[in-house]
Amino acid sequence: MTPPAWYAHAARTLEREQRPNAIDYWSAISSLIDPEQAWFWSKEWQAGERESRASRDRGETLTFAAADEAIAWLQRDDDDR
Repeated sequence: MTPPAWYAHAARTLEREQRPNAIDYWSAISSLIDPEQAWFWSKEWQAGERESRASRDRGETLTFAAADEAIAWLQRDDDDR
Protein backbone atom coordinates (compact mmCIF):
# COMPACT_ATOMS: atom_id res chain seq x y z
CA MET A 1 0.00 0.00 0.00
CA THR A 2 1.39 3.38 -0.91
CA PRO A 3 0.35 6.82 0.23
CA PRO A 4 -1.70 8.96 -2.12
CA ALA A 5 0.46 10.84 -4.62
CA TRP A 6 -0.35 14.21 -3.07
CA TYR A 7 0.79 12.95 0.35
CA ALA A 8 4.11 11.66 -0.93
CA HIS A 9 4.70 14.86 -2.89
CA ALA A 10 3.91 17.01 0.14
CA ALA A 11 6.22 14.98 2.38
CA ARG A 12 9.10 15.32 -0.10
CA THR A 13 8.44 19.03 -0.44
CA LEU A 14 8.46 19.54 3.32
CA GLU A 15 11.69 17.59 3.77
CA ARG A 16 13.36 19.51 0.98
CA GLU A 17 12.21 23.02 1.76
CA GLN A 18 11.77 23.21 5.54
CA ARG A 19 10.06 26.58 5.28
CA PRO A 20 8.05 28.10 8.14
CA ASN A 21 4.85 28.04 6.06
CA ALA A 22 5.51 24.39 5.17
CA ILE A 23 4.79 23.49 8.80
CA ASP A 24 1.24 24.80 8.40
CA TYR A 25 0.91 22.77 5.19
CA TRP A 26 2.07 19.65 7.03
CA SER A 27 -0.52 20.27 9.75
CA ALA A 28 -3.24 20.46 7.13
CA ILE A 29 -2.15 17.20 5.52
CA SER A 30 -1.78 15.43 8.86
CA SER A 31 -5.31 16.36 9.82
CA LEU A 32 -6.60 14.32 6.86
CA ILE A 33 -5.04 11.11 8.17
CA ASP A 34 -7.04 9.05 10.64
CA PRO A 35 -5.07 9.23 13.92
CA GLU A 36 -5.63 5.50 14.41
CA GLN A 37 -3.68 4.86 11.18
CA ALA A 38 -1.00 7.54 11.43
CA TRP A 39 1.64 4.95 12.41
CA PHE A 40 1.36 3.44 8.94
CA TRP A 41 2.59 6.66 7.32
CA SER A 42 5.61 7.10 9.62
CA LYS A 43 9.03 7.08 7.95
CA GLU A 44 10.01 3.93 9.86
CA TRP A 45 6.91 1.99 8.84
CA GLN A 46 7.15 3.09 5.22
CA ALA A 47 10.80 1.97 5.14
CA GLY A 48 9.63 -1.46 6.28
CA GLU A 49 6.92 -1.46 3.62
CA ARG A 50 9.54 -0.72 0.93
CA GLU A 51 11.82 -3.46 2.27
CA SER A 52 8.94 -5.93 2.32
CA ARG A 53 7.93 -5.04 -1.24
CA ALA A 54 11.53 -5.44 -2.44
CA SER A 55 11.75 -8.90 -0.80
CA ARG A 56 8.53 -9.92 -2.51
CA ASP A 57 9.78 -8.62 -5.86
CA ARG A 58 12.98 -10.68 -5.45
CA GLY A 59 10.89 -13.82 -4.86
CA GLU A 60 11.91 -14.12 -1.20
CA THR A 61 8.39 -14.80 0.06
CA LEU A 62 6.24 -17.88 0.56
CA THR A 63 2.55 -18.35 -0.11
CA PHE A 64 0.35 -20.76 1.80
CA ALA A 65 -3.12 -21.98 0.86
CA ALA A 66 -4.25 -22.00 4.48
CA ALA A 67 -3.18 -20.56 7.82
CA ASP A 68 -2.60 -24.08 9.18
CA GLU A 69 0.07 -24.66 6.52
CA ALA A 70 1.85 -21.43 7.46
CA ILE A 71 1.76 -22.30 11.16
CA ALA A 72 3.10 -25.79 10.47
CA TRP A 73 5.93 -24.28 8.41
CA LEU A 74 6.81 -21.87 11.22
CA GLN A 75 6.85 -24.66 13.80
CA ARG A 76 9.22 -26.91 11.85
CA ASP A 77 12.49 -27.74 13.57
CA ASP A 78 14.63 -28.02 10.45
CA ASP A 79 16.88 -25.38 8.95
CA ASP A 80 14.98 -25.21 5.66
CA ARG A 81 13.09 -22.09 6.69
